[in-house]
Amino acid sequence: MLDRPGPSGEPIVAIDGALISIAGGEATLGPYSLDLRPAEIVSIVGPSGSGKTTLVKAIVERRAPFAGKIAVKAGSREIAYVPQNAADRLNRMASALRHMRDVSRRMSGICARDLLGRFRIPPDALRRQVSTFSAGQQQRLVLLLALICRPRLVILDEPTSALDVEMRQELALLLRKLKDEEEIAVLVASHHLPFVSTISDRVCQLERRDIEAAA
Repeated sequence: MLDRPGPSGEPIVAIDGALISIAGGEATLGPYSLDLRPAEIVSIVGPSGSGKTTLVKAIVERRAPFAGKIAVKAGSREIAYVPQNAADRLNRMASALRHMRDVSRRMSGICARDLLGRFRIPPDALRRQVSTFSAGQQQRLVLLLALICRPRLVILDEPTSALDVEMRQELALLLRKLKDEEEIAVLVASHHLPFVSTISDRVCQLERRDIEAAA
């Protein structure tokens, strides 16, 4: 486990011995225990089938566990969830500005250009169709859209799946900057260990053996 000194204070996510039902309640995953505080990045790692996405969705959906506790101290509008391959959900015929105004109707062109710059997307891309963006630019636009409403908690599921090495490095720098400057709590589910080791304050390792028969 990677463990860097983290911030003190009340966790925004607190999970204690949680068992999560799957397969129509016929089995459970877990038990899981972790906490996440503001201005901290915690990553969940593990092989396919270990329950990374299941755990993430239980947090986002505030799903009651089969046993144990999952507590999320943030309102629905204070949570930004970016699922795996989220860039595929962009309207590629629409502009970046159109996407941004769909999230915030009062978004001005000047403010939109400033946001693009913060996410290393050229200002002249504001009115271009998203289909002209690189994969990295699309990924950064998705994250930008998630952050427009200034969430307290950002949850990313396999955020590097469509990114090359350089783009992963850029995303890592961006997440650390947002964590430090905005004091956002970030939860990342990923199988990419080099990326996780770069960004994380703490890492939670899941194993396939977490699958149990439900009582």
